Amino acid sequence: MGTTPTTLDAAAQPSPPEPKRVAPDWHTIFLVLLLVGTSAFTARISQTAAASGHHVATFIQTLVWEWLLFAFVWWGLRRRHTPLREVVGGRWATPEDFFTDMLIAFGFLVVAWTVLGVISITIAAWPCFLERLHKGMPVRSGTAIMEMIKCGAERNAPGTKRIAEFIAPKTRLEMWLAIAVSCTAGFVEEVIYRGYLQRQFGAWTRSIGLGLIASALLFGLSHGYEGASRMVLIAIYGAMFGIVAVWRKSLRPGMMTHAIFDSAQLLLLYYAATHGGIKMPA
Repeated sequence: MGTTPTTLDAAAQPSPPEPKRVAPDWHTIFLVLLLVGTSAFTARISQTAAASGHHVATFIQTLVWEWLLFAFVWWGLRRRHTPLREVVGGRWATPEDFFTDMLIAFGFLVVAWTVLGVISITIAAWPCFLERLHKGMPVRSGTAIMEMIKCGAERNAPGTKRIAEFIAPKTRLEMWLAIAVSCTAGFVEEVIYRGYLQRQFGAWTRSIGLGLIASALLFGLSHGYEGASRMVLIAIYGAMFGIVAVWRKSLRPGMMTHAIFDSAQLLLLYYAATHGGIKMPA
């Protein structure tokens, strides 16, 4: 008996291509060490930098550093003849493409804010939950849940205040510099983590999923100044960006969301610091 047409058609279909390396391996290893080392350094200096109040210098240094990282990544891509356009996902062919990515970006922003908010509250309240459980206190009632959330917020207040003092703009110049940093991070960090590292790790492991996870973990690890619990949140945040990049086959929606998310946070901190509309943690 002959092979059925269905089997022939299935055999004739090409298998999906494996992720390919976008830069030399040594270049990626050096970049990873650079990102981890910088994270450890900023974790140490965030204590004194917050007290010094030299935010203009900090924002300018961050801008310079981000673009130096981008230049290094671009150079690595060129070593393997990988076009930057291929990493980003091409260009908008029509206005409809632009508006589609914009809608995806805003939808992603809402989802990310919601998911990260819920996870943040859960992480903060978890020690309080265990403490109440150990003492035999109620944990399921609405009152108990509100008390655990309040307890978690009080536990996190010192760390939240430290981070806010480290990054919060307090003058108009600092505010504009903060927005410039946010927009730069939206472009540069998406190219680095989702465009370069996610693909490179995917090629190393021969798995898009593992590449996504590895890039997200490094994204969290690279934000040492945020503290351990927020690094977990940032890793989850990075994984969400990775999913959107794989689904859309483009970094553009993630770039827009990243820039808007960071800008909104810094603008809220600026408003809190200058107008008192939001009380900073005591």
